[in-house]
Formats: sequence, structure tokens, C-alpha cells
Amino acid sequence: MMVSMAAVSSIILAKFLLLLAGSSFALHPVHVSVTNIDVNTSKQEMSYSIRIFANDFEYALQHYYEKDIRLEDGISEDEKTIVIAYMDNAFKMQVNGFKCTPVCNNIAVQDNSIWIFFNSVLPAKELTSFKIRNTLLLDFFGDQTNLTIVTIDGKQSGYTFNYADREAEIQLN
Repeated sequence: MMVSMAAVSSIILAKFLLLLAGSSFALHPVHVSVTNIDVNTSKQEMSYSIRIFANDFEYALQHYYEKDIRLEDGISEDEKTIVIAYMDNAFKMQVNGFKCTPVCNNIAVQDNSIWIFFNSVLPAKELTSFKIRNTLLLDFFGDQTNLTIVTIDGKQSGYTFNYADREAEIQLN
């Protein structure tokens, strides 16, 4: 079977275009976020940070809010409002059945990642339950994994959230 040079060129061009199109969605081999939650019951406070690949987060925000957002250029007040709105929707916590209302302290872009820092006052000094719902980027990447490390008064526990497992409830004492 003879194949013409034009056919070979078309096949090579088609493969290149498929590779190029696919690479815009897979700039790195994994889609992951890491959240570190630190709870200090004696001070009745909680702080947490969330780290997400910046290009994944930009992609999600662009599609969710239909705005062109480039985080590496710095974060405007409008973009900060969008980031916080997305986080309020995709990452929720309850302590003793009461919703935590976090305050965003800082948003920074570093090493191809966006870091978002929050703190919150705990509703009670004695914790009986802690519930986390983490749906960060799950609507955009089928292989998204959200790793969460919770430290309560020095004791650490780790949780993995993905498309099938979006919520965890920690019973204390």
C-alpha cells in the first residue's frame, strides 16, 4: 500500500494539532491542590492555606466567571473578589455544626502556584465535630485530587477529596 507524501504530512499535522490542543488542558501530569488547616482551640482560632496550580485555577475561573484572569500579573481587587467568591463556594467548613466564616488574609502567586491564606474564629472552645467540603476544581478536571491536612492542637490527620469523595466529617473526643 502506497501512501502519498501529502497524506503523511496531513497525518503528522493532525497529530501535532491534537498534541497541541491536548497540552493546553494538561500542562502538568496531575491536577492537585493542597490545603493545610491549623486549629488552635486554646485561642479559638483556625488558619488555613490552599495551594493550587495557578494555570488550573485560572482555567477554572475563566470558565466559571467568563473573565480572562492572569494571576502571574498580580491580583487586582476585582480578581481577589472573584477568587474569594470561588473559594467560598468550593471550600466549606463547619465546626460543631456551625458554618465557619473565613477571612482571606493574603493571595500570592509563587512558583506556578496560587496560595490563598484564610483565618477564622472558632464558634466554640471545645470542638466536637469538624466537617470539610472540598470541591476545588472538581468540575473542571476529572482527575483532580484535593489533599487536606488538618492539625488540631498539634494532632494531624490527612484527607483526600476527589470527584467521588467531596466531604469528610471528623468526630472529636
